[in-house]
Amino acid sequence: VRVFVRGGGVGWAPMVGSLGRAYTNDALVRQLALACLAGNVPEPLLAIVRREIDSCSVDTTLFRTDSLATKVVGAVLKKAAGAWLHATVGPIVRDILAAPTGYEVDQNKLPAGENREANVAKLTDVCGQALERITGSLHRLPLGVRFFLERVKQMVEVKFPGARLKAVGSFLFLRFVQPSIFSPEGFGLVDEPPAREARRALILVAKVLQN
Repeated sequence: VRVFVRGGGVGWAPMVGSLGRAYTNDALVRQLALACLAGNVPEPLLAIVRREIDSCSVDTTLFRTDSLATKVVGAVLKKAAGAWLHATVGPIVRDILAAPTGYEVDQNKLPAGENREANVAKLTDVCGQALERITGSLHRLPLGVRFFLERVKQMVEVKFPGARLKAVGSFLFLRFVQPSIFSPEGFGLVDEPPAREARRALILVAKVLQN
């Protein structure tokens, strides 16, 4: 891993990619993420991402699987943009946890005394506010993260014209923002795992935002 990063990822991506297919585990992901962050350069990370782009045949599946690239990028974002996540997504999560009722929209799971139409309206309103907060703070992402995502856009555009924004969305939202909403304890946004009802509310919000 250290040799790969010192070399800027050039020529080593096939080796790391092969290793990732055989051992896509937390230890490898952590080491690669920490090495990329310690080097303070995006090239090794981009080399891993470039290899995934090259091996993908259709843009609809790009960055949609638990590959080495998506896992390492997710781990890097967790470290590099953690403060942004706490400031942006943290208040969204805490507001939901403070009042976790009134989110269920599945008629078969609706608690007694709740109205589905009212819950749909509440869920829609909360998701709208959350989306506005997230998109309105993208300019506050760390410069290094924005530079990395811009490079990813450029690489994707070469192979899949018109798919660059979807690709960046897969990285930033599907691999970072969305998981932090339905599993906030894993991102340090809360100290304890949410209770069952609160978890369900967070999952519903995350699902709506994903779509």
